[in-house]
Amino acid sequence: MHTLIRTALTLLLTTVALNAHADLKQLGTDFRTMMSNYTMNQAIKQRCPDITLPEMQSRPTVERAMQNKLGIQNYIQLMMSINKSDDKKNALATVDKLWESIEGCEDPKLTAALGRIAKAHSEAYARFESEPALVKPKDVPVPMRRR
Repeated sequence: MHTLIRTALTLLLTTVALNAHADLKQLGTDFRTMMSNYTMNQAIKQRCPDITLPEMQSRPTVERAMQNKLGIQNYIQLMMSINKSDDKKNALATVDKLWESIEGCEDPKLTAALGRIAKAHSEAYARFESEPALVKPKDVPVPMRRR
């Protein structure tokens, strides 16, 4: 049980101790943390279909924001890197360890773990959102008034 808690805290709450203003490396770390959180929530939902997951920023919103921050080419390279990494496997291993220490879908430890995931996610998203974009945003066309 303690091993699971240590692993989950290490994986999910690493963003707590970091500065509010991050750099490019932190932007990527926060993005990967959020992607891992989505994977963990999905795995938990598959095991407990009736469980209510905590509210978090949606995955399409986070992905769109990252595309806007990096530009499409850099975003594609980042996603290829993430797909080749062990991030998904590690997130699923964390859920497996969680499952070893709880007694089913009704266990309060599961609810507490979901709360920690949501907290880590919201902190990562707050830092992520505050970072400036690497590319200039596209100009929004303004229609001209005609009289």
